[in-house]
Amino acid sequence: FNIEYQSKLVEYVKKYENIKILVASEASKNNLINELPFMLKHNDVIVCPSGVISSRKIEGKVSDLRNEKCLVYYKNRPKEQLEQVLKFLELKNIEFEIFEYGKYKNKKLKKAAKTFKFGIYLSRIESQGFAVQEIMSMNLPLIIWDDMDIASKAISQYYNKPQITGTSITYWSDKCGIKVYDFSELEKEFGLFISNLENYKPQNFILENLTYEYIRNYLVDEFIKIKK
Repeated sequence: FNIEYQSKLVEYVKKYENIKILVASEASKNNLINELPFMLKHNDVIVCPSGVISSRKIEGKVSDLRNEKCLVYYKNRPKEQLEQVLKFLELKNIEFEIFEYGKYKNKKLKKAAKTFKFGIYLSRIESQGFAVQEIMSMNLPLIIWDDMDIASKAISQYYNKPQITGTSITYWSDKCGIKVYDFSELEKEFGLFISNLENYKPQNFILENLTYEYIRNYLVDEFIKIKK
């Protein structure tokens, strides 16, 4: 929502105790409670993302027979950042394939995530980030280049408010790979990341946090709390 429609929703939340604002991530909740002028309370906002895969289907989707390619996911970031990453991979003699937002078929992205060795993720601000979570469900270790300055600028412009924070990766754990904040850090941490590829298990993170079944049960529990 923009500020106008968000304000209308806030009016209902403040008037009726059993009406809550549902957001997809803690980052969005922080925006609403701490950074936007709505004067909302902590229990006015519930964090509940959408599930990305069934726990029954996630099993068996991972192959140990991966090739040596790198999946590069790119969405609305400065072209020079993408060029830096591609040049870096070329210097390392690493084969790659680019998946640019709006220019790929989802089946092809999932197949690559299932069969490539690792991925590098460059995206804009996300409220949840379905694409990266589907990639993670295929157990592909990732380097996340989270340029928070760019993300913050984008959301601040949208709301026409200064100093609103943003991120391109809303759900993350060290078991999924590494997160860096600039290109020099990516260069520095790359060798350690590659040497630990077998230790990363992003699929387990999805199983624990973002399956349809887990989110369904979580949402039901939240409704029960509101009803009480």
